[in-house]
Amino acid sequence: MKANRMWLFSDVLEKNKRVFKVPVYQRNYDWTNIQCEKLYQDIMKASQKNCQHFTGTVVYIDDNNGGSGLNEVLIIDGQQRITTMYILLKALYDASKDVSVRVESEIEEVMFNRHCEEKYKVKLKPVKTDNEQLTLLIKDKIDKMDRNSNVYKNYEFYSEEI
Repeated sequence: MKANRMWLFSDVLEKNKRVFKVPVYQRNYDWTNIQCEKLYQDIMKASQKNCQHFTGTVVYIDDNNGGSGLNEVLIIDGQQRITTMYILLKALYDASKDVSVRVESEIEEVMFNRHCEEKYKVKLKPVKTDNEQLTLLIKDKIDKMDRNSNVYKNYEFYSEEI
């Protein structure tokens, strides 16, 4: 096995036509405000020092059996962090609306695939319950989200921080 250092945004998420699937045997998204606040503070400290934030190791394998025509990968390790980054990106995206078209566009590049079927637009596919909540969040149907889900709670946390 070969390990390479990659940056979560520029080397992994930002690539077009890639879908990250969380296998059904993985645990549900269970990060709380405690982990989200720690991540947020770490990102803010890195920003103040004008350096990149190392998000941690993400382990994934290619799984191009999905038939989507996209680069499909199964997340083996790092799904909690990737899901959290998606939630943070959505909060940033919502905050940038009507403020900065450039920021809004850059976030879209990271979160969404272009030129593909609608069901593959969102690059992250968590396990079923979390995917339902993430889909509602992405489609701006926050009022229909389960208020007890960590996806909802952490989106609210990041929205308040921003």
